[in-house]
Amino acid sequence: MPIIDLYGHDALRERLAASIRAGTLPSSLLLQGPRGVGKQRLALWLAQRLLCTDTNQDIGISGGGCGKCTACRYVADLTHPDLHWIFPRPRLKDSDPDLEQVRDDYAEATAERAAEHGLYAAPSGSEGIYVATVRSLVQRAAMTPAMGKRKVFIIGDAERMVPQEGADMAANAFLKLLEEPPADTTIILTSSEAGALLPTIRSRVVVVRVPLVRDDAVRAFAENPVVKKALDSISKATVSERVRAAAGAPGRLLTGDTDAKATVNARRIVDAATSARPSTTSTSIPSSRSPCG
Repeated sequence: MPIIDLYGHDALRERLAASIRAGTLPSSLLLQGPRGVGKQRLALWLAQRLLCTDTNQDIGISGGGCGKCTACRYVADLTHPDLHWIFPRPRLKDSDPDLEQVRDDYAEATAERAAEHGLYAAPSGSEGIYVATVRSLVQRAAMTPAMGKRKVFIIGDAERMVPQEGADMAANAFLKLLEEPPADTTIILTSSEAGALLPTIRSRVVVVRVPLVRDDAVRAFAENPVVKKALDSISKATVSERVRAAAGAPGRLLTGDTDAKATVNARRIVDAATSARPSTTSTSIPSSRSPCG
């Protein structure tokens, strides 16, 4: 099954779609916003719009593509050969892996995300984007598109790019790629920690701010059957509790971390306290232990 739909960001999608139609979309973008608001999913939506081959299809200004052509289906399945999704990964055991090892590792990791319908938790503290990955990215950017007319590179959590001794050549090649990508290439970086990005990277991209998601879109996300099944494996919170816990960033619900659980628990305590009637008898207060797990 394909990855789940993108929820929310309608106004931003309209602006990006209008920029594509006008031919003014920058070649190197940075989608910057709070963690969990769907920046990488928005980047995939943008990739589908760019790679869609049915140019005669009326897809609407905010549509990610026609959804029917081969290119759209491949993007939705994360199998399009001209879509390259880079994100933090554990360091490979080989201290200096070759490019084929890197490609195989990302092919496997992307297939895992596809199997989970594009739902995934935030990377662990030990995962990063290492120099071998950067070399592979630069090499693939120089190649001709395999299927369509364009290539799209998505670099999620770009602040996790790890500087390494002796990697100046790869870093410089990447900076040059950002500054002057091939005419058939779009590069989309995402980051939740703008201050952690190297100034040399920020100066070479156009920043697009991604806002928090409206509650109605978060609710629609949480009620998606695939999402609901995943969330139910993390906690037994209600949809309303999940909407409040997300606080505009639905991706937070997928981490299963203590922050989301603590938020739900805190909300329950506040609700119980504010709705309780004055009484001389003791009132039962929920335990400080998270009710979610």
